[in-house]
Amino acid sequence: APPAVAPMVAPAAPPAVAPRTVDSRKLAERALARCAAEERHAGVAARCAVPPRSPSAASVAEPVLVYVVPESATSPVAGAPFALVFSDGAMRLGIADRRGAVFEHAAPPGSIELAVPAPLAP
Repeated sequence: APPAVAPMVAPAAPPAVAPRTVDSRKLAERALARCAAEERHAGVAARCAVPPRSPSAASVAEPVLVYVVPESATSPVAGAPFALVFSDGAMRLGIADRRGAVFEHAAPPGSIELAVPAPLAP
């Protein structure tokens, strides 16, 4: 008589688990609340108590190229002195490059005014 063979039984499938979504904002809020409650250094705890601001699209600096055309010219002039006045009140003084332009790699958002440097103003 042939030997008895035990029937093959498929292993049980693991129970289906619904995927968990991670809400990074809630995790960050919990971490900051814990930091504010448990941090021993008062300065760090105070910093944790104020949630960080995310930069808005309107507050991001962008590169800008400005062509310098003096009042007496009709096209950009190489080496022309300039004053750039930014919307945040900052001012940049200098001379235009060989194209008659100035490149600002991180101009604040808002308008830019091309002005005459004070020593050259009438």
